[in-house]
Amino acid sequence: GSTGNTRVVEYRRSRRGTRADPRSARVLLKAAQPATNHNGGAIHFGPDGRLYVATGENNNGDNAPSLSSRLGKILRINADGSIPSDNPFFTQASGANRSIWALGLRNPYRIGVLPGPGPPDTAFGDPGVLYIGDVGWNDREELDVLHEPGANLGWPVFEGLFQEPSYAAAAAEVMNLDAPNPLFAQGACARPFFTFALKPRDRNGQQHGNCCEQ
Repeated sequence: GSTGNTRVVEYRRSRRGTRADPRSARVLLKAAQPATNHNGGAIHFGPDGRLYVATGENNNGDNAPSLSSRLGKILRINADGSIPSDNPFFTQASGANRSIWALGLRNPYRIGVLPGPGPPDTAFGDPGVLYIGDVGWNDREELDVLHEPGANLGWPVFEGLFQEPSYAAAAAEVMNLDAPNPLFAQGACARPFFTFALKPRDRNGQQHGNCCEQ
């Protein structure tokens, strides 16, 4: 195939109500996809009435964790294409990137929604629980269960639960939003979170030094 865009397009029914009227087409979302693979493409309405759109990272792992790209993500938009102001990165990202609901995906090809209980924070309404089928690389396919907004599902630093050796350098730089740095803003410490490579504890419970103490 050729390169192009991922589009979510709204169509209205014809007068007889049995077919979509092609003249009524209205683009709700468009994201450039230069590569022909890892395009994602699953869409699903949640119990909260929002539309969830899965996009692949377009054969570029650097897109997946970045808030400057909608690729490698779950996006959340209103039915009219506007962006809900309660999206988790609405104030951190800019423009269309404010539609990001979750990040760190490789090629999410399918979404399922289980109604309730969803996020414990009722400010997000009730999007339900998202089940995401994500294509793995060499060793593992991935099924992600997304209970809360703003999650980083790991790619490219992790394939499933295991660190991906090819992205060791990225692991040293990508912040782990689930591991806040208690020394942030103290003195000259400018790292608000630990990176995936430098964790407060490893799997054996061993304590590591804080990067701001070095």
